[in-house]
Amino acid sequence: MTKQKKTTNLFFAILLILAGAICTYNKSQQEKENSLNRLTSKTTFYIGQQKRQPAMVEGEFPIDDYHPDGGQFWKTMLTVNGKKQAVVAYYERMGIFTIYTTEPTDKSQGFIYSGLDHKDYLGKKDLDDLKSKSTPDSQ
Repeated sequence: MTKQKKTTNLFFAILLILAGAICTYNKSQQEKENSLNRLTSKTTFYIGQQKRQPAMVEGEFPIDDYHPDGGQFWKTMLTVNGKKQAVVAYYERMGIFTIYTTEPTDKSQGFIYSGLDHKDYLGKKDLDDLKSKSTPDSQ
């Protein structure tokens, strides 16, 4: 085999490896998006062991007499009991994040973040980083 042919074969082998890695990454991203898209208002949700239905799965509560601080719901990902899963997050006020899971858990997954940049996390597709900087909510 000539040196040029070996170089060409090596080049194509590297391309195949890169293409496989990109496809695997895209597949895992697609799986996350699909699990988020499956969350609907017909799904049963939990806060810890309590069966609870969020007021909505995505969107903002306007500020009114019943919700003086407003609030925002969104679909996101969070690691719960060692497994990354789709959840619904609700930001109420003062750094309080309520987490609705699709399966009961031993305790509430909600947390309180005391950083002044808490609004930067609203709508984020993954809350693991924020939860790691927070204290558990005792709901």
